[in-house]
Amino acid sequence: MAFSSTITDVYGPIGTLRFAYGTFTNGALDSGGDITTGLNKVFFFSVIPTSHISSTAPKYSESSGAVTLVCDNNLDGNWGAIGI
Repeated sequence: MAFSSTITDVYGPIGTLRFAYGTFTNGALDSGGDITTGLNKVFFFSVIPTSHISSTAPKYSESSGAVTLVCDNNLDGNWGAIGI
């Protein structure tokens, strides 16, 4: 199964910021993928694993409103982002 992510909801504005959150599913042979947050620019991003404890901390890089997540195989979880 390939990496996939969903947006559960986007709140805001809260002042000038918005909060988006959702879920991600990582396949047995995948090491992450791109998460589209629904935001134009991400200032803060967090991952909460739900399937198992990760052997290494998930890493991510932000590019405008998308976030590239690098994590263990089979790691599923929730994500949250704050931005504009």
